[in-house]
Amino acid sequence: MACEPTWPGEPVSKNASSPSAVVVSRDSDLVEAIKATCRRLELGFEHVKSASRLAKGDLLGNCFAIVWDGRHGGEEWPEAGVPAADAATVIALGCHCPTGRPARLRAISLPAESPAETVAQTVAAVAEGFLAKRRAEEAGQALRDTQRRLEEGAKATKALRDQVGFYELQRNQLSEFIRGTAYLGQLSKEINCLDVEKILDICVTKVPRIVDASLASVYMVSEETGELVLKRSNHSYRITDRLPIDSSVERLMTLALERKATLLIRDINTFAKGLGKPIDRTYAGKYRTRSCIVAPLINDNRVIAVLNLADKTSGAPFDEVRDLPLVDHISQFIGTALRNCQLYEKVWHLAKTDALTGFMNHNAFFDELHREIARVRRNKTNLSLVLLDVDNFKLFNDVHGHQVGDMILSQVSGLIRSNVRTVDSAARYGGDEFAVILADTDLERAEIVAERIRRAIAANQLTLEGQTFFVTISAGIAQYRMGQTLADIVNEADAALYRAKSKGRNVVTANGQV
Repeated sequence: MACEPTWPGEPVSKNASSPSAVVVSRDSDLVEAIKATCRRLELGFEHVKSASRLAKGDLLGNCFAIVWDGRHGGEEWPEAGVPAADAATVIALGCHCPTGRPARLRAISLPAESPAETVAQTVAAVAEGFLAKRRAEEAGQALRDTQRRLEEGAKATKALRDQVGFYELQRNQLSEFIRGTAYLGQLSKEINCLDVEKILDICVTKVPRIVDASLASVYMVSEETGELVLKRSNHSYRITDRLPIDSSVERLMTLALERKATLLIRDINTFAKGLGKPIDRTYAGKYRTRSCIVAPLINDNRVIAVLNLADKTSGAPFDEVRDLPLVDHISQFIGTALRNCQLYEKVWHLAKTDALTGFMNHNAFFDELHREIARVRRNKTNLSLVLLDVDNFKLFNDVHGHQVGDMILSQVSGLIRSNVRTVDSAARYGGDEFAVILADTDLERAEIVAERIRRAIAANQLTLEGQTFFVTISAGIAQYRMGQTLADIVNEADAALYRAKSKGRNVVTANGQV
């Protein structure tokens, strides 16, 4: 498999006594991140020029990990000499682990989009496993020596067995961490979408598995009300739907918002005592444990939501070393993904909205009318369409200018909006034409609505820079009949509007009227 690029490497120091990570990558950020991790852990580090360099024999004797960056193409995996790295783990980034590797070389695959920090954390985890294994082997040797000297005392034997058990626990914890890190990569790919509902579902179904939490909830910050609004929960009981951010009552979520940092609480009683003030614990009796994680979901220093995790399935408290880094990492992905959804929603809204009136634009109107007709066909309900046209609008533009024309359109749209229901859909159909889709409304009721709009506009006095203008509109109405197409009802309403104009304007005419 082609995974190896060729490029100039950098000289690195050799440390024969320390295990080394060998990095094959052209990504300078990745190389620097792993190099910094090795330096922090006091481990060796090698950055090679090409795949064939791995087979030279002097790099892999004390190698604990080979980071194989397959995102840029290059040479094939070098089989010759690589078997020397008996204890190494291949961390394949953006590709399947090389098929030519010896079976005893362990393998971890990470997605191509994994950040350099994630790869560096994986290298650190593998290093810990390598060192733990080495310590376990040393402990095993010590155990064998002790067994040959059983006569020296049962106390020494018991102490050694306890030590081996401790190393075994470390190895198990490391295995869990590695699995959690790999699972993070999978979740990051799923979260990277523009479907906010999918992201919220992942937050309460899949994210808890990272730290073995049984309960999860997500509250989003409302820009309109300044509240925390519950969006998803896997709790079996009802929890608070809305929480004020500014409140005299201290809450864990508001505390995490203020600090913009994840709170990992091993024991809520101890935490509250250390805080020095009471904390709202309305639902304390519903939890099995006193440990929880409260993570603000942040993007560009702005808190978008809060993720709550509680009740580890084992009953143990959450751990700062094992659980906190995983939650912090996935929280960054979720915060970015939710912000992308918000920005996409704003762009989509702008694309569907007329800037002057705030109504749907022409294209969005036809999309909405199509949906409403489909609903009428399913539910056998009524639907009416009103087309309205500002009388003599061209004259206003020609005589008084486009500023007056825009003012007229803006105020007319405001009067239309104030005389229809929130369930009705208003649109700017054309330059001086408007359309209103009246849901669950028959022709008789639609005439009443259109007449109310006509009277409101005719009675309104428009003023700009000391000039007063009186504006009227004409309206045509059509009611949808089963079997009609979208074009049919639009054409009937347009024909009714034409008849209203021919009657002298400032008139409402319904389909079928003469």
